[in-house]
Amino acid sequence: MTATRREAAAGGAGGASSGEAASSDSLVTLPKEAFEAALQGDEAALLAWIDSGGQVNATCVVDDVSGVTALMLAAEKGHERVVELLLQHGADANLQNSNGVTALMLAATNGHERVVELLLRHSAEVNLQDGDGYTALMLATIKGHGRVVDLLLRAGADTKPRNAHGRSALQVGTEQDNSASVESSRQHTAEAIAGRREAEAEAARNADALLAEVEAEAQAEAAKSKKKKKKKKAPRVEGSTRPGRWRQRRQ
Repeated sequence: MTATRREAAAGGAGGASSGEAASSDSLVTLPKEAFEAALQGDEAALLAWIDSGGQVNATCVVDDVSGVTALMLAAEKGHERVVELLLQHGADANLQNSNGVTALMLAATNGHERVVELLLRHSAEVNLQDGDGYTALMLATIKGHGRVVDLLLRAGADTKPRNAHGRSALQVGTEQDNSASVESSRQHTAEAIAGRREAEAEAARNADALLAEVEAEAQAEAAKSKKKKKKKKAPRVEGSTRPGRWRQRRQ
């Protein structure tokens, strides 16, 4: 299966990507030697091409799909060292081919855990969707790659997006009867809900504590103000009060 075939993105032929715009060097055609090196995992050959001025985001056409990069080719095949080499030299992990497919989607579809980790570490956008609305999470779920599903969820993959058929990651996993992937998605969703509820409860507790503190400060300030008013009363005039005591002293 080639890096751009629609089986890789679990859908039919997609239109032009609505994702990240092509970078300047992605408009350069990927030469045959670099294409073969990425496809076969030939790190030395690819490094020689880069050192000679090769543009890491150069693209080519495969099976009538344009915008295919060396990173996509290597990611689909699971060539970890080549993927790492390309990323270290500035390969863009978020470029999408004309079907909207990214390197992360290809790695996730094929269950390449280490490649998925590398791409996520280099800022691969986990929630991008291809031309049919599939995310990397949906694709990994369809294929039953439970460990990849866990990696994507921990990286912030959203379980709510739906594909062109109106199906979420949980639904496509259920349809494919991939219980491990479905369970991971369900558990993550439950944890997210529980975490949100706990955060809301904590926020409410903090708000109550703050309100109590403000009220206590207001009461203390009122008491202090009252005390000052007592001290500011007019001074007593001699002889005007308690005359009996004064007369007793004069005697």
